Amino acid sequence: MDARTNNSRKKIIQSGLKLFIQNEDSTLVDVAKRAEVGRATVYRQFKHKEALQEEIALYCLDRFDEVNMSVENKAKDSLDAIRLVFENTLPLYEEFAFLQKFEKMFQKSEKLQVRMQQQDNEIRELIKLAKDEGLLSKHFCVDWIFYFFEGLLFAGYKMSHLDNYSSGKAAHLAFLSFKSGVAS
Repeated sequence: MDARTNNSRKKIIQSGLKLFIQNEDSTLVDVAKRAEVGRATVYRQFKHKEALQEEIALYCLDRFDEVNMSVENKAKDSLDAIRLVFENTLPLYEEFAFLQKFEKMFQKSEKLQVRMQQQDNEIRELIKLAKDEGLLSKHFCVDWIFYFFEGLLFAGYKMSHLDNYSSGKAAHLAFLSFKSGVAS
């Protein structure tokens, strides 16, 4: 893709992200207007709304990967890495909201299922490492801790959006809850 096409694609994806969160019945024409590109540009890149929505979901998953790329290098230990994941991920409310809103649709996409499973497995590996290091209680299995972590992410997103908590405060509270609940 040339730079102009790539720039248009990025604008379409980012505009679609915001628009579909507000109104899941938005059309590709609505997205084109919001992105300030021609309808033909949108239809040339995305044959139908579901193709754009799948691409937006992949963009959201990429964002989660991007913000957590340096966690391994910055963390003092695996428990600190979990803290950093909360801090890095909770500011991505729009990405979370989009994935949550269209979750049922994405269950039909093998590509998205593979990507989400990869991310889940990376968190499970981090949890297993923290357990092996003695930083998390041996009383809980990895899956229990994983779903507890996921629940705290959900709570953090909701609190930062609904109750006007900053994402930083929500991350701090999520990590405190995590440590209080499953740390050794």
